[in-house]
Amino acid sequence: MNCAICGKDNQAGTRFCVHCGAALTIPPPGASQQSTIATAGAVLGPKQPPSSSAAPSVSAPATATVPLYTPRSANAMPPADTRSIPPNVQSSPAVPAYDADPKKAGMVVVVIGVVGLLAVVG
Repeated sequence: MNCAICGKDNQAGTRFCVHCGAALTIPPPGASQQSTIATAGAVLGPKQPPSSSAAPSVSAPATATVPLYTPRSANAMPPADTRSIPPNVQSSPAVPAYDADPKKAGMVVVVIGVVGLLAVVG
């Protein structure tokens, strides 16, 4: 299925052109290729007949009535209010990691094991 706007080929059944984003019209069953060409001609406008003058004339470029993309201004978002943050505020320190020495932790396990063994035997 060809797009009437950009003329690119799209997969059958798609609703929008994957190249330009224009809405695709699904032709009714039995429609011929000629109707698609006629539709594209209606969208693009009639072809200008060649002028018979000797000097080539420069035609004005066609302008679209609906912009495809409206750029946002660079100042779309208001600037952040930096006055609400005092200048010398330090962030809170991160939670310190568990600093237990592995040797001490191993020694605690050994002491608990010995005390438990003495309690069972004694």
